[in-house]
Amino acid sequence: MPIIIQKTTSENFPSKSAVCGNGILEKHLISATWFRRTEWVYSRLRSGIMIHTAIANSEIVGQITALPLETAPVELSGESLWYIPCIWMAHKHAAPMLAHQLLESIIGDVEGKTRGVVILSDDIWMNQTNILESFGFEQTGKLERLSGRFNSILTLKLTEDCPSPSVISRNAPGEKDERLHYFYSPHCPLHVLINYKISKENCFSGCLNRIVKHDCADREIIRRYGISFGLYYKGQEFLKRYLLGTPLKELIDECCEPT
Repeated sequence: MPIIIQKTTSENFPSKSAVCGNGILEKHLISATWFRRTEWVYSRLRSGIMIHTAIANSEIVGQITALPLETAPVELSGESLWYIPCIWMAHKHAAPMLAHQLLESIIGDVEGKTRGVVILSDDIWMNQTNILESFGFEQTGKLERLSGRFNSILTLKLTEDCPSPSVISRNAPGEKDERLHYFYSPHCPLHVLINYKISKENCFSGCLNRIVKHDCADREIIRRYGISFGLYYKGQEFLKRYLLGTPLKELIDECCEPT
């Protein structure tokens, strides 16, 4: 089946049915997620964001996004580097060959504009670093995320003087802060889903005074906290446990128990 890679613009942005993350989103969340992500993309089209979409038989089967690292919702910095936040592939089409085709397409567009391209290995969408390494990416560091889970920082060097990205120092809310801090990026369907769940579960009283939601598409949030994805209460990060099914109230109550 021939796959065509299309450069996405504001005029041909994919329909709601092509939202990445359809497999994890409840149906009634798809429209809201598409709106938030589209809003995020439109606001950055003029600042250099690129999106390439893979199409087979008029069906959207994959997508890749790239943008300058210094404008990206990730706790990394580096001069003259670009960042790929994710590669999405429809489940029945997911394959190393399609991943390579998407990478070749986007790298071809950013080459000449940057000294290198950065990507994070992630067990949600790309858990085999050998696919990225076979394309030419090299591991240049580690980034801690979600309570001790580390992602590999991989860099594709396009010039001899390509720098390695540096990790922005983490400055999480302290243990005396009794607010619930949720850090997320509105362009990511998984983040939007968790945002919805947290809001839905925020119907209890006790030690929780209020929720603070941090839009990490704003780089000032990244620079201040060094966090792009997390759930903090009284200095503890427990998004990983929340994702594994522990109710929010139970996690909050644990933090409130006397030691």
